[in-house]
Amino acid sequence: MADTQVKTDPGVTVIGNGDRQTIAVIDTVAAPEKPSILCLYAVADTTGVKTPYYLWVDSTGDLRIHTALPTNQDSDGTVIGAMS
Repeated sequence: MADTQVKTDPGVTVIGNGDRQTIAVIDTVAAPEKPSILCLYAVADTTGVKTPYYLWVDSTGDLRIHTALPTNQDSDGTVIGAMS
């Protein structure tokens, strides 16, 4: 599939230059219940309302998703896929 995203559009941030593997690291402090968190937004087609989705890896290595910031990394949200 062709890459059709214009890399210079407003709001587009390019990580890496495409000539080798790129690894993005989201670091965190080494503290209980403080995982690195990635927040992605879903946007409703008709209203434009944005809903945040937070993704993180819990202490057992499962990837979780939730619409609120986790207060307990191991029980909040839902495990994605058949990881457990």
